[in-house]
Amino acid sequence: MSTPVLKTILLIDDDRVVQKVTQDFLQKNGYQVLLADDGSEGVSLARIQRPDLILLDLSFPLDPMSGPLSDGFEIVDWLRRMPESKTIPIIILSVTEPAKYKGRFGEGEIAAFIQKPVNNKEILATNRVVLAGK
Repeated sequence: MSTPVLKTILLIDDDRVVQKVTQDFLQKNGYQVLLADDGSEGVSLARIQRPDLILLDLSFPLDPMSGPLSDGFEIVDWLRRMPESKTIPIIILSVTEPAKYKGRFGEGEIAAFIQKPVNNKEILATNRVVLAGK
């Protein structure tokens, strides 16, 4: 009998508490979780690790040292331009009402939006739906 292959989720969020809580919950539910604190690290991990799903915060602190990937919109743009990550489903996590941002993304760029604070059961259900449709 073979061991089931774990789905890998990349969480790109600068909030360490969100990272820890989400990682613990997803791991308890059978996922492998990669963490990135900012867009540059997230894009690099997506390129190298090729996760099955990306959970992406839209808001990052303004930091002149962070380079060109300082918000979720730029991160999505980079992920969609790279061959290694252009088909990986992305779920946006945001404190702002999701309807405000839906028009900012192109057709099919985003698989789902979840408003923060994130309900763990909602994120688990959304992950399952998105991964089933991949």
